[in-house]
Amino acid sequence: MTKRLLYAILIITLILSFGVPFIFMGKNESINQTLNLSAALIGSISSILTFIIALLLYNKFGVESTFVEKSSSKIFELIEKIKETNFSISSDRGYFRIQMSNPFKYNKWIESYYSEKLVFADNYLTGLIKLFEISNNPFIPPSVSEKVERLQFFTLSYDVDETKIKEYSKVQVVGAEKIQNTRFGRFNMKDMTVFEFLKMLDEVALEIKSWIQQNSTIPVNLNL
Repeated sequence: MTKRLLYAILIITLILSFGVPFIFMGKNESINQTLNLSAALIGSISSILTFIIALLLYNKFGVESTFVEKSSSKIFELIEKIKETNFSISSDRGYFRIQMSNPFKYNKWIESYYSEKLVFADNYLTGLIKLFEISNNPFIPPSVSEKVERLQFFTLSYDVDETKIKEYSKVQVVGAEKIQNTRFGRFNMKDMTVFEFLKMLDEVALEIKSWIQQNSTIPVNLNL
């Protein structure tokens, strides 16, 4: 409810409160009695309106502001983690690193790899565990959480024949805990290309920027 609408309702109610007693004024009723009735009626209605407005403002500036504040805090924590997260993609053709915060930053140099299929290291999820923990927080907006959730596979299938593994590029989380004899598998038993993976990463940053702009009264330029 806008301020203009609240003011309009208040003015109309006060006018009606003042005028109605005169419309139904009895023949034996004096002007002073009618004025007293109007004043009492205005006082009662004003109290009710004040209570209603207080409830509306409490909801708007109490619960909502607290929720947005907590959501913002978690969003900023997620942004910091995203800025720290990088991926390496390697194949017989070459090796390059990808920033999660800006996966298409060096697209001119890696466009030729876009169509390559990917296999993911078996420590991929553990390397992103902190990221998933933050995104699962109840104060993270669902739209953002859903984008992050897409980066989490449910099955890593080791079904690529050794003779064909060279046709795939290998994805690892930079800085993930080292494990012996790292194995690589397909994301949810499906082939995923470099471009599809980069697009998934980019959608996380785009969704975060969109949420911040929707909940900010001033333009915000994030270093993402």
